[in-house]
Amino acid sequence: MASSASDEDIWADDTELSNVSYDREITSRQWRKMGEEFGNIGYREGIEEGKEVTIQEGFNQGFIEGARFGREFGRLRGYLSTLTEIYSNPTNDSASVNSLSSQSLKNLQDLEQELADITADTTFTKDYFVQVSPKKAKKCACKNVSEDGKIENSNEDEEDGRDKDKAISDAIRRPVQDNDAERLLAEYKRRVENVFKEFGIEM
Repeated sequence: MASSASDEDIWADDTELSNVSYDREITSRQWRKMGEEFGNIGYREGIEEGKEVTIQEGFNQGFIEGARFGREFGRLRGYLSTLTEIYSNPTNDSASVNSLSSQSLKNLQDLEQELADITADTTFTKDYFVQVSPKKAKKCACKNVSEDGKIENSNEDEEDGRDKDKAISDAIRRPVQDNDAERLLAEYKRRVENVFKEFGIEM
C-alpha cells in the first residue's frame, strides 16, 4: 500500500502539483492578510484606549491646576473688588478717600477689569501642557497609521529622534516657575500689591 501511494505521488501530473502549490500560496496569503488585519484592529483599539486614559489623566491634572490658579486669581480679584467698592462709593467722604487721585482709582479699576477678563486660554498656553514628567518621558516607538487604518513604518531619521529626545529632556529640566501660568499669576500678585501700596495698605 505504501509503495502504491508513493507511486501515485511520483506519477501525479503537473496540474495536480500546481493546484496544491496554488492552494498553499492562497492559504499563506490569507493568513498574512488576516494577521495584518487583526494587527491593525488591535493597534487601533490600543490607540483608542490609550487616548481615553490620557484624556482622563489630563482632565484630572487640568482640574487640579485649574482649581489652584482659579482660586488664586479669584482671591486677587476679590481684594481689588473690595477696594473698588470702598473707594468708589460716593457716600464715603473719609479723608483717606478724598486724598486719592483719580489716576489711582482708575489704575485700581483697570486692574480689576484685567483680572475679570482672564480666561483659561490666557492662563494656560500650549507651552504649559508641553511639560513632561520624568516618568512619562519615554521615546515614542510607535508606528504611523494611515487613513485607512493600516500600519506603516516610520521614516524618521536619527536626527529627528535626537531632536525629540532633546525636547523631552528640556521639558523635564524646565522649572515650574518658567511656565506661563505661574509667571502670569506672579505678575498679577506683584501688581495688586503695588496698587494696595498706592492706597496705603500692606497685603
